Parts: sequence; C-alpha cells; structure tokens
Amino acid sequence: CQPLLLLEAYAVAQQLALPQTTAEPNVMQPLSSPEIPLLIAEVALEISAPSRHEDDAVTYRGRMQSLAEQALQVFLCGKPPANQFLARAFLARATLISRGAVGRKGDGLVDQA
Repeated sequence: CQPLLLLEAYAVAQQLALPQTTAEPNVMQPLSSPEIPLLIAEVALEISAPSRHEDDAVTYRGRMQSLAEQALQVFLCGKPPANQFLARAFLARATLISRGAVGRKGDGLVDQA
C-alpha cells in the first residue's frame, strides 16, 4: 500500500499531458497510453476500500477517493473508445458513487440539486 507513490504517478501523468510548446499552449500532448488515468483510479479505489485497515490506507482514504474521482474525470473527458477500459471506468465510477451512499436511507440516497 503506497498511496504517496500513486499520487506521484498521477502528478507525472498530468505533467506528461501538459503542452510541450509555448507556440501552442492549448494543445495537450496525448498520453502514450490513454488508459493511465483509469489504471490510477482503479488502484486509488483499491487502496481506499473500506475493507482495508492498514495505516496508510486509512490515513489517505479521502485523498485516494478524490484522486480516483479526478483520474476518472480525466479519462472520461478524453473521449475513450467503447472497449473494456470504458466499461471499467463505468464500474469504477459506480464504486465511487456507491461508497458515498453507504449509511444513507430513503431520501438521503437521492441527491438534492
């Protein structure tokens, strides 16, 4: 369980996606593997699982869930192809949402917008 390494990996992936030239600052470089944010999200969800009781897992649970949400957003905003990774992203998103509903009953399950 190495949450700090995962946070560092996400930072490196974000850095790699930044524009490389000042001539075209809005052009982002595609990641060599567009699935990297999804893989990071899956690992972050695994580390932040409620069944994990290691010190690091408990300490970083909130940050890992936030990281999973950010990484999923990056992956889904990149217009991923309809393949296994998109299905895995939907499963990860459902897992993240279901963790927020734990302990809620009745109207508490419905978001009040």
